[in-house]
Amino acid sequence: MLTSSQSQSQQLQLHYPTPVRLQQILADSQANLSQLLVNSDQTGRPIYWTGAGVFTAFPHPDKANVLNQLNTLVQQAEREVLVGLKNTLDALAIGQRVFTPLDYDHVRINKADNPLVKQNLTLVLPPRPSTVLVLGAVHKPQYLSWQTRKGADDYLKQAQPADIADNSVATVIQPDGNVEQHPIAYWNHNHRDIAPGAIVYLGFSSLPSGYKDLNDAIINLLRNRAL
Repeated sequence: MLTSSQSQSQQLQLHYPTPVRLQQILADSQANLSQLLVNSDQTGRPIYWTGAGVFTAFPHPDKANVLNQLNTLVQQAEREVLVGLKNTLDALAIGQRVFTPLDYDHVRINKADNPLVKQNLTLVLPPRPSTVLVLGAVHKPQYLSWQTRKGADDYLKQAQPADIADNSVATVIQPDGNVEQHPIAYWNHNHRDIAPGAIVYLGFSSLPSGYKDLNDAIINLLRNRAL
């Protein structure tokens, strides 16, 4: 299944009678992607390979559990921050992502990254986005305009961190699913670049007993998001 965005209904199926190499799938996908972009504002826009993703299924099997945990916490604490996070996560297209390079030239040259594909997959080849998603322990989870050299602390100021937030480090999930820790306090600040389409997640500084792993579970979901 080929699509330019998992949030859109337009999809194209590529059928192969026998297993094929990833290189062949990428080549055929590029050749047929234009069929999805007719009458679309994405026409003529190059593929954003940094944010391209291949998925075995939607939704991610852990998504429902994380949403249920947040829903339980909302009932206990009645915090608008938790409601905003739950609603934002619920709206995201999160699947089981296969973390492998998808740049066609890289795959073509490196045999180790050109596996034989033997199962059904969804391949998302998006155009370059112009936003960064900010969520977590913030009052205003939202998509913000991406800007060159803008750091995690700058984006978080607009999203308004809550008093239950970690005030020293933010987690940045780059579009390729790579997870980074970005210092945001005045005493440990060190600028690190953030790519278009990335997610800035501000974790909770403390969580009730039984929810200690919730920050990690949310981060794992976010690295499986499809643009």
